[in-house]
Amino acid sequence: MSSPLTNSARSPDAGPSSLAVGCVSFTLGKQRWAARLDGLRRVLPPPEVCIPIPHSPPWVCGMALMETDIVTVLDPARFLDAQAPASSSRQRMVFTMTYQDAVLAMLVDDCGAITAVEPDEIVDLLPEHRPEDLPWLGGLYRPRQTTTLELRGIAGFLDITGLMAACVAILESESA
Repeated sequence: MSSPLTNSARSPDAGPSSLAVGCVSFTLGKQRWAARLDGLRRVLPPPEVCIPIPHSPPWVCGMALMETDIVTVLDPARFLDAQAPASSSRQRMVFTMTYQDAVLAMLVDDCGAITAVEPDEIVDLLPEHRPEDLPWLGGLYRPRQTTTLELRGIAGFLDITGLMAACVAILESESA
């Protein structure tokens, strides 16, 4: 029997199990992250036009029409005070998600491929165990030897819903 912090005895040559979780990797500033796909609606190119919202924080890019939804576009790299990437050759993408009754879009850099990750490779962090300065850190990645290179070097799994909740809470407190 393996503990949650050790790798299982599953064969490294075996393909993804039926319990595998779909994940996507991306960059915010200079840090590489991953997120589970179950909280995302779509991964899309960024909008061509984003209408600024007066008096909003610098991490609120504005409002945009994406497919059939009017969304608020947020830049979590700015929210997290992440430094800009060293290279300007970044491939920006937008993750859309539903939060409460609104559709939000999260701007990310260098979006990677969708990857299957086994549950034993993710060490979930309950909110009370998350670092005080990273309350949206949803989990740590403990790769196997044969894990795809796509997720090597990530800082952890971002709790996108938690990050969006923090952004919305700040916006609501500033508008009150």
